[in-house]
Amino acid sequence: MRFRLVPTDDRFFALFNDSARNAEECAHRLRDLLADPTLEGGLTRVIECERKGDQFTQAILHRLDTSFVTPFDREDIHALAEEMDDVVDDMHSVAALMQVVSLKETLPELVEQGDILVKMAKATVDLVERLQSMKEAKPLLEAIDQLESDGDAVYRRTLARLFSGEFEALDVIKEGPRHRHGGGPQHAGGHLRRGRVHHPQARLGRPMELGVFAVVVLALGFDFTNGFHDAANSIATVVSTRVLSPRWAVAWAAFFNFVAFLVFKTHVANTIAKDVVTQDVLTIGVVFAGLVGAIGWNLITFYLGLPTSSSHALVGGIAGAAVVRSGSHVLVSEGLRKIGMFIVLSPLIGLALGLILTLVIQWAFHRYRRVERLNRVFRRGQLLSAAAFSLGHGGNDAQKTMGVILAVLIASHHVGPHADVPLWVVLAAHSAIGLGTLSGGWRIVKTMGSRITRLQPVGGMAAETGAAATLFFASSSGIPVSTTHTITGAIVGVGAAHRLSAVRWGVAGRVVWAWVLTIPGAASVAGVTSLLVRALG
Repeated sequence: MRFRLVPTDDRFFALFNDSARNAEECAHRLRDLLADPTLEGGLTRVIECERKGDQFTQAILHRLDTSFVTPFDREDIHALAEEMDDVVDDMHSVAALMQVVSLKETLPELVEQGDILVKMAKATVDLVERLQSMKEAKPLLEAIDQLESDGDAVYRRTLARLFSGEFEALDVIKEGPRHRHGGGPQHAGGHLRRGRVHHPQARLGRPMELGVFAVVVLALGFDFTNGFHDAANSIATVVSTRVLSPRWAVAWAAFFNFVAFLVFKTHVANTIAKDVVTQDVLTIGVVFAGLVGAIGWNLITFYLGLPTSSSHALVGGIAGAAVVRSGSHVLVSEGLRKIGMFIVLSPLIGLALGLILTLVIQWAFHRYRRVERLNRVFRRGQLLSAAAFSLGHGGNDAQKTMGVILAVLIASHHVGPHADVPLWVVLAAHSAIGLGTLSGGWRIVKTMGSRITRLQPVGGMAAETGAAATLFFASSSGIPVSTTHTITGAIVGVGAAHRLSAVRWGVAGRVVWAWVLTIPGAASVAGVTSLLVRALG
């Protein structure tokens, strides 16, 4: 028995089954009409199916308005009902067009398309019957995909024949619209195959639904936790070396975080949106569960004072939610390999650059005796290095929440698929991360700035410069790396340049364990959340 926290209405599944069977019957009737355009009562029989389809759609939407349904399922149910209604409407349009042009005979290719449409409708009935459990659904989806490809091939072959000179111009005019309007599965079948994820573009600019609004708020909540968890990395060294007070350091970091999107654009956001899981699985529910997983892991590690990665928590959260919902096949292996590789490389590159820069500075100034004056110089220099690191941090971390919100807006068709990040999203994301930094980064600042190794201004400048260079490269390349990993590696490199004992390896080892557990930990929290969301639905 499936666990449910609240009662749900299973009659939606029965209504969808009736609607799918009606679409199958309509496909049979249209196929008969395609085979014999002179069939008596052929159009009337298709119209009867279309009217029954309208009744099923109205019953589903009425049930939707009078039942308890979670916001995420509400949008899916509404979209699927409209799509199935569109399928039958398209078949009616094709039948009506055949009546208008008054053809006495038809092409064999049209009959072939009708046969494919009937097979696709039958597969859709079988798929809808599995809608409640989604067991053994993948073979049916693959079959529908193949049928649509077959329909496309027939459509192209028909067009080639129509314009080959075999037919008179008037016949081409009469036959062509029946293909273009949706008589073959290249149109109606596409509706059937994409029923749960396609929304008409006419809905662009509609008011934001409760589900979308809730996920946007949750994404900004993640940005807030990222602020007090990850953005503290931007000010850890500059505060620990007493170059700036925490308040001024926060303002300094926030400004350069804000302007970073003008420099690096949204390359990293595109990677998060496209290279973790396949885009068709990124529903509102999956993004919601992924964000809960990332926020939950951030709060756990914040309580323990561990500088783990909010970026990788987000990756783990989205991956875990998607796998629980649709299976491991939705993971993009190439993208995850790239992210996984830089989990290891980013701290090592930061360590190497921090070590090298420290050694270069030591050799360059080892004969200089005016230590206080030299420290004043490096204090000023650390303002520049802190600015550079904050710029890199903004270019890599601050873009991720914007990318998540943009993905949700595209999925819900509030903006087009190629839209830029709206200005209100940019302002909201940067405001959230700034407020998060103001609210509680000091605990992790202490771990980063003093518990791993004690820093002087020269060491702080070397660590920030090395980490900034790493982030500049990663952000320009669209690689989502952890600013926490990078700055921690750079601080370890600075400490190791003096002597290995200067690094508190016990603390560093504890941090490494937290890194290793971040993706599976966030994925587990997100997976449980995804199960709860499905139970509520």
